[in-house]
Amino acid sequence: MKRVYCLYRVSTMKQADGADIPMQRQACTAFAAEKGWSIEKEYYERGVSGFSVSANDRDAIQSIKNAAMQKAFDILLVFMFDRLGRRDDETPFVVEWFVRNGIAVWSVKEGEQRFDNHIDKLLNYIQFWQASGESIKTSIRVRTRIEQLTREGLYTGGTVPYGYRLVRNGRRNRQNREVYDVVVDAKEAEVVRLIYHKYADEGMGTFRLSRYLTEQGIPSPSEDHWHCGTVAQILKRRLYTGYIVKGAAVSGHLPQLQIVDDELFEKATIQREAYQHDYAARRLYQGDREPMLLLGIAYCGHCGKRLGRGTSGRIGKGPDGNVIRETRQRYICGKRQCHHDRCDGPAGYSVKLLEETVINKIYDTLFALRSPEFVKECRQKLLDQIEDIRGQRREGEQRRGKLEKDLADLHTEIVRALQGESPLHLSILQGTVDHIKSKCSAEDQFIRSQDKAIQDLEYRQKLLHKTVVDIPKLLETLDSGEPYAIIDLIRLLVKRVTVYQTSKVEIQYAFSPAPGPAKEGVWEQRERPALGPHRPEGQDRTENGV
Repeated sequence: MKRVYCLYRVSTMKQADGADIPMQRQACTAFAAEKGWSIEKEYYERGVSGFSVSANDRDAIQSIKNAAMQKAFDILLVFMFDRLGRRDDETPFVVEWFVRNGIAVWSVKEGEQRFDNHIDKLLNYIQFWQASGESIKTSIRVRTRIEQLTREGLYTGGTVPYGYRLVRNGRRNRQNREVYDVVVDAKEAEVVRLIYHKYADEGMGTFRLSRYLTEQGIPSPSEDHWHCGTVAQILKRRLYTGYIVKGAAVSGHLPQLQIVDDELFEKATIQREAYQHDYAARRLYQGDREPMLLLGIAYCGHCGKRLGRGTSGRIGKGPDGNVIRETRQRYICGKRQCHHDRCDGPAGYSVKLLEETVINKIYDTLFALRSPEFVKECRQKLLDQIEDIRGQRREGEQRRGKLEKDLADLHTEIVRALQGESPLHLSILQGTVDHIKSKCSAEDQFIRSQDKAIQDLEYRQKLLHKTVVDIPKLLETLDSGEPYAIIDLIRLLVKRVTVYQTSKVEIQYAFSPAPGPAKEGVWEQRERPALGPHRPEGQDRTENGV
């Protein structure tokens, strides 16, 4: 009696909860009984896409292959061959591998897959080529319809963001089923506005906000307390401005869904983007120690290590003879302290002197930005860099297009090989396909990196414009003496501070052109008159010509 292994697969968990797998199992069991075969083992794949997931990453396929090598069964039975997969560049060769290793591959609906001649090989390839095409078509149809519904401003499923709830308004889909619509939850909407106001206007980070909301007794979306990740998710959702976003599809403006005004959302976005890659800034507000303005963005100019928080102290006697212990914070270079031979710079820097130097330089830069010629020069440098990167991206797309054409030619040659008309062996062709696919993946990664670089430069443009507009407000913040407000301002404007001495620093601004050949240090090349210590008494910083 023939020993049979069965494989049942569905692509989504929704299908797994339905009747698909029981139907496949019932059909395979009846078919095996009719043939007089004995089902030894059954494998279930729930929510596994036969198109997106490679056979190498499917545990069931790998387990069946191992059993085949041990001659544990004679026949692999599936309901239809596309249960084995839908990849035209992989699944035909998986089926052929089983047959070559003495395992007959059967389908309840399509019979046995044989490889007696070139016609059998061709039909095997065409069969999975059609299955691959159907997967692509289905994906395109579903994605296109979801994009259409999104652009129409309709809810298409997924988790409902905090601040909204689902209601039934009588709207029905094509299957005449009543579906949900999204509406604003008035109580939660007030919390969303509070989060944006505290973050954008008062300088609260996500950690402080989560602690504040928990202390206020405001119920969190799904936990017993607020988490900084939950707050971060709220701060990045464009839906709060009245636009439904699904992938690349964006709806028109929906006033009934708007919770936060555009200006507040834009302000929070700029601040969040300035923070998102700065781990030290995200942890800045933790603990009860005195805040340090440059923690996380200051680096040693001698060895490149990030400066950390340290202390220095001294012991003396007061006028009354009592012992006085004084402890002061300072910026320290960990490499200089632990490995004296690896850094020739100072071991520490005075907090007061270093921060005063940096704030004075920021003052100089803000005053320089009042010069239209200087701003125009910097904007032009940004535009030039964007155009250079776009040119490199176009070259990458051209290389990607050529690789896709080569890949199409190889698929044609594979068909010829299956017909016995090509002098090249299938294994050679398959190896070439894999090599070209790896090159395509590398080009895709390059194009994505260029897109990210363009987004970074466009963000710099936007931040430069906002900085020029907000110069009076920024100067007022520097004069305020409020440490957390100054920290937020520095994190917004400054990307890196390189420290050589307390009086010698280089500042890389977040809105300056990206460093590159003949462009580096654009903000340090220009001589500007020193303005003296920040917050001088009796001097009007907004007067023209200062």
